[in-house]
Amino acid sequence: MERSLKRQLTAVGVTGVLAVGVLATVPQAYWPKCPIYWTTGIYCPGCGGLRATSALLNGDIVAAVNQNVFVFLAPVLVMVGFLVQRTKK
Repeated sequence: MERSLKRQLTAVGVTGVLAVGVLATVPQAYWPKCPIYWTTGIYCPGCGGLRATSALLNGDIVAAVNQNVFVFLAPVLVMVGFLVQRTKK
């Protein structure tokens, strides 16, 4: 693996860890409110992602999967896309 790719992967990993650390320390009441749910009362896929992230940060994996399974797939898909893009150069 080339040096710049290692640096980029490290930067992505550190950013992810920091984001999770920030979300874990901020109470859910201060998380952003969904404009769709606020106006219609209907949960959107983003709402499910937010609730799944909250459940995951609280250690409730089953509730996180029930809310939005894409929360588990998104990081993997982003990394695969990142690696595919890097290998095509």
